[in-house]
Amino acid sequence: MKLCLACEREFNQESWVCPFCSWMPSLIEGFPAFSPELANENDGFSHDAHHFLDKMQENSFWFRVRNRIIQDAIRKYFPLQKNVLEIGCGSGYVLGGIREVLPSAKITATEIYSHCLHYATKRVRPPAEFLQVDARKLPFKNEFDLVGAFDVLEHIEEHEVVINNIHQSLKPSGGLILTVPQHPWLWSKVDDISYHKRRYTRNQLASILRQHGFNIKMNTSFVFFLLPLMLAQRLIRNKNVSQETSRILSLPKILDKAFESILELERKAIHRRVNFPIGGSRFVVAMKPPE
Repeated sequence: MKLCLACEREFNQESWVCPFCSWMPSLIEGFPAFSPELANENDGFSHDAHHFLDKMQENSFWFRVRNRIIQDAIRKYFPLQKNVLEIGCGSGYVLGGIREVLPSAKITATEIYSHCLHYATKRVRPPAEFLQVDARKLPFKNEFDLVGAFDVLEHIEEHEVVINNIHQSLKPSGGLILTVPQHPWLWSKVDDISYHKRRYTRNQLASILRQHGFNIKMNTSFVFFLLPLMLAQRLIRNKNVSQETSRILSLPKILDKAFESILELERKAIHRRVNFPIGGSRFVVAMKPPE
């Protein structure tokens, strides 16, 4: 069901024009905009970062392996989902991976920056819908079989509001897949540059999800084997206040391939239900209980 952000009534139709109060989202760059005041500037992410990310994600071992872990989880837990939402889709790199494993699902992609949606439209074929949305005000109720938010929650101060909105947006027995950065003691200039509000402790996210009515199906760290190197890199780079995102995320090809091979070992272990106790990121799969 769609949810009118003006009168808060539910309706079920293709159009976003509310049949009760006639409210409708404006259009920005051709996309329905539900929070137009945040479409070009907010405190959650750099306005210009998505152009860089669109160019480099396919060339980064971390993004490639994370996509495969997400795909593994969909195949294992949610192989038949027909209506999928990604919150904070960015340039759409994960959307392409979702489409590979759910070729006939309807995909709805939301992003707070409207200009990012142009990148995302190029990565996923129809049926798909692209919306400018603030995750703290999702215009849905009992709508989706599966929701994903991949390294998004850490950018939002009111992350529990978002989790509650996700629960509301899911159908009973619907699934949720989340990734977030982990361990506050790993905080560095990387997090500052990335506009992070927090890094999560080991069981923090799972605990919050349970409080909001979710059942946990998987809860593991990843980037386990590379954690010592990651920590050393953080400590060294913290001494230089002028680090840029491009320098942090870009690696020579030989190192990129080597690190990909190491993370592939983790991916295969996670697929076999190994739960790593520590790691640079946290991966959680949850479900909304049936009615």
